[in-house]
Amino acid sequence: MKKIILIFFILCSIYGTTLMGSAGSTGAQFLRIPPDSRGNSLAGSLISDVEGLNSLYWNPAGLNYIEKKNIMLSYNKWISDINYFYLAYGMPVSFLLTPDDSIGIGLTYMDGGDLESTDMQGNKGATLSSYYAGITAGYSTKIKQLDLGTSIKIFKQSLFDQTSMLFGMDIGGKMKIKWIENLSGGIVLKNIGIAGAFEKESDVMPFTIQAGLSYGFIGHLHIVKTMLSSDFMLDESPFINLGIEYSFKEIIFGRIGYKIETGKNNLAWIKGMNSGIGAKYKNLSLDISWGSLGVLGNLIQSTIGISF
Repeated sequence: MKKIILIFFILCSIYGTTLMGSAGSTGAQFLRIPPDSRGNSLAGSLISDVEGLNSLYWNPAGLNYIEKKNIMLSYNKWISDINYFYLAYGMPVSFLLTPDDSIGIGLTYMDGGDLESTDMQGNKGATLSSYYAGITAGYSTKIKQLDLGTSIKIFKQSLFDQTSMLFGMDIGGKMKIKWIENLSGGIVLKNIGIAGAFEKESDVMPFTIQAGLSYGFIGHLHIVKTMLSSDFMLDESPFINLGIEYSFKEIIFGRIGYKIETGKNNLAWIKGMNSGIGAKYKNLSLDISWGSLGVLGNLIQSTIGISF
């Protein structure tokens, strides 16, 4: 069974590499919006250091570190009247491949706001709305020192009077590099699949390969984690992501991240500096992040976590 899993991941990697060589634009750009405050404040650099329910988005291999039942709720006030909601649940399981497996499920909803239509004479018409909604299910396991994970996602997007569906998956791996203490590496292939377009055609999803390293300076009271990752996208120039997280007794957290654009991108608005803070007490956690959308304004996101 473990050999079958490894073959599956290799085949998906080959498929992803083939996509990177393809030309053309991609659809479903809303899949690039981070659902959690920690990942947003670290500018997406946490590919090798994600160990919770936000792994469903960043790297499903990180689900393997869930030790209890977990719930995560995140809210993101975007530009204009756009609101982003994310709810996730995860738990360890022992009835699948190994005693250390984990599963998770996430629900996403983004309300695009309302727009009142008018005719050529300026008369008011119907109120038009848009939204994106979907579900993601993930699973992770461990093969020796390697954590492997995969997730499947189904989304519906609605723009005024048109709707479309998309189906995709992510696969990822991460491991602690044993010959260098406190060093970890990770890689994930995101958004492998097809996104339905509004003109009755199909678009390629915003496929991305992300790879990264993280190193921790661990003391008795203080922990500092440094993170580095790169995003290789199908339709954009690469990004380099840098992140630093400081924690005191793993109770109080401070984070800062920076996303560097390496070429001319349509996604240039996501570059630059992000920051955030967090607190954890017993089974509760709260994280808040801040980021800039350039001329579009600022982005504030909050995430609550509960374990039981």
